Amino acid sequence: MFYINTSVARTINQSPFEVVFGQQPRTNDYTWKCIVVHLTEDPLIDPPTNNSNEEPICSNIVSTTTPQDRQIQNNEEEIRSDSNIDHEEFIDSTNCVSGVVESKDEPVGANRHNRIRENAEECYLNNANSQLTRYINKSSKRQRIYHVGDIVDLKVSDVNRTNTSSTILPCKIVDSKCQDGETFYNVATMNGIIKESFQSTVFLDLTASNFTTLRTLNTDSLSCVTFIQACQIYTNFKSADTCKCNGDCSTNRCKCKKKGRKCYSKGHGGAGFICKIC
Repeated sequence: MFYINTSVARTINQSPFEVVFGQQPRTNDYTWKCIVVHLTEDPLIDPPTNNSNEEPICSNIVSTTTPQDRQIQNNEEEIRSDSNIDHEEFIDSTNCVSGVVESKDEPVGANRHNRIRENAEECYLNNANSQLTRYINKSSKRQRIYHVGDIVDLKVSDVNRTNTSSTILPCKIVDSKCQDGETFYNVATMNGIIKESFQSTVFLDLTASNFTTLRTLNTDSLSCVTFIQACQIYTNFKSADTCKCNGDCSTNRCKCKKKGRKCYSKGHGGAGFICKIC
């Protein structure tokens, strides 16, 4: 519980104790330090025994009290009375000084909760703005102007590849166009021209890499494919949606034949049929 109340949240840079009560947690209380010092300086007094010398012992104890000890005791009582502050009184006085006019019908707890909510909202917005600023700065550093024939790569999504497949798709820029002040690029792979257009921020520059086959590729004879199809062809990805045919997959009732893709052995469940498109 002590760790929870004194731990500092990274977003608001405050501890839960400070958020609720409006003051620092009392981890270094001066009163306890004074008590520890007083106990270490004064030795423990043996308890009195029931004998004939009991009254002189008490008188000796009283007489041994020096003015310095009395002054220390008075200081401890003053410090203890000063440190005994009610949290609600402290918060109410703070609200009065800040000039916040409270409604008579509205309870004090509602104002306290509103203050915590407003503080949390302000910290959340500041954190969101800082993250947006870092993203814009990082994106601006990655922006650059590419030319036709440059080699770049696109990130392959995890759903379009296997665990051992490549995570990037090498592409060649074949065209560029400006739209609303932004430059969009059309790219091509070894298997076709991608229909979608991309901004320069999604590219990773591979100009210094050696892709001789891709550099000398003639894109005039290539057909258009989607980005997902290009990724699946490059990574040899096979969909988990199987045809489950009981025949030779020679008709359009087969899902694989209808979509123009090849079947594989798991799609037939070991029925013993010879597939014509495997």
